[in-house]
Amino acid sequence: MERRRPDGTAKQGCRMFLEIYTKVRISPKRHYNSLYEQIYEVVRQVPPGKVATYGQIAKIVGFCPPRMVGYAMAALPHGMEVPWQRVINHKGEVSTRSRGDGALRQRRLLRAEGIRFDRKGRINLKKVRWPGPNEPDSPSQNTPLSI
Repeated sequence: MERRRPDGTAKQGCRMFLEIYTKVRISPKRHYNSLYEQIYEVVRQVPPGKVATYGQIAKIVGFCPPRMVGYAMAALPHGMEVPWQRVINHKGEVSTRSRGDGALRQRRLLRAEGIRFDRKGRINLKKVRWPGPNEPDSPSQNTPLSI
């Protein structure tokens, strides 16, 4: 089922996702696993003391909407070494969770990496946003925290 905007057009990311797994003729679950692995690989490149947004990760992966990055972070297997805490929303805020203390844990982990929050609970993206994998100050390896 394709989601549509109020103007009747389909969301581009969802349409592209549907086209990819139907052309390749693999199950959606298998494609999710492959896509999630690509997302995790990009997130592993975000160094300590830097953050990336859901949209930024989605753009680097190239064919998924930011929401899919959120789903991948929520589905992260326990103990997998992916620095999930370094992915935040476009406002520079930690996104709230429907249950559990994930947002509080994320905030604590980011503070432990030296990231500061303002009074509104936002991070200054101009100062700590990761420039991306192809930028000069991006290390190819870092030490992610396991969850």
